[in-house]
Amino acid sequence: MTFFASLAEDQGRYAICMVRSDTGSDGTLGLRAIKEHGGMAMTQDEDSARYRKMPHNAYATGLGDYMLAAEDMPAQLIECAEHLGQISDEEIADGLRKNGRKTLSHILALLRSRTGHDFSQYKDSTVIRRVEWRIQMAKASSPEDYLQLLRNSPTEISQLFNDMLVGVTQFMRDPELFERLANDIVPQICGTKVRDNNIRIWVPGCSTGEEAYSIAILFFEDLQRVQCTVHLQVFATDIDKALEPDRLAWAVGEVVR
Repeated sequence: MTFFASLAEDQGRYAICMVRSDTGSDGTLGLRAIKEHGGMAMTQDEDSARYRKMPHNAYATGLGDYMLAAEDMPAQLIECAEHLGQISDEEIADGLRKNGRKTLSHILALLRSRTGHDFSQYKDSTVIRRVEWRIQMAKASSPEDYLQLLRNSPTEISQLFNDMLVGVTQFMRDPELFERLANDIVPQICGTKVRDNNIRIWVPGCSTGEEAYSIAILFFEDLQRVQCTVHLQVFATDIDKALEPDRLAWAVGEVVR
């Protein structure tokens, strides 16, 4: 996990990892780090794995770009590396930010019409990074070529949608945001008399729940500070259907103090 995290921070979208047969879960944690920084991940298929736990855990995250037998991984690695070398990040990113702004809006409109979900309010950097990655994975030569591919390929629409929902998260993930919550927002809420002594929090896009628990921790600590007894409820939801019910359920908590 430590190696994958270091690789991701150093190489960004040029990082490529292969999660192979083992009995632990570090490969899954490392895979999340790779995907958070826009890299590519291959997982070994369970049929060819001597120990199936690690590839199974990695596959269950939905973050793998390829699931292959071990002997097929080197060829895919070479193919991806060659394609990454042919088209620069700057070329694609500049095309999406500047000349391709209209193309990007068409891509998001097409995604909305085919899936029913609107990503136009996502942060520009997130949308560009995810679309840029799909352009590279689809081996398209430009944003315009990728738009044409989307129009003709329901499979690519589905893959882009899934990439937009990559559930990479961690506890207190955005330090500046959580510092502001802890210092300003949470104390203000906890310091105000709450009607019926209830506090309800909704965390949309919760992924596997780390953000929901992080927010609950902030409230729990401040309620202890002010010695306030309330009924604290944290609701967490996610539209990603790849999140199994038992994985999502632990992100929904209720605490009575």
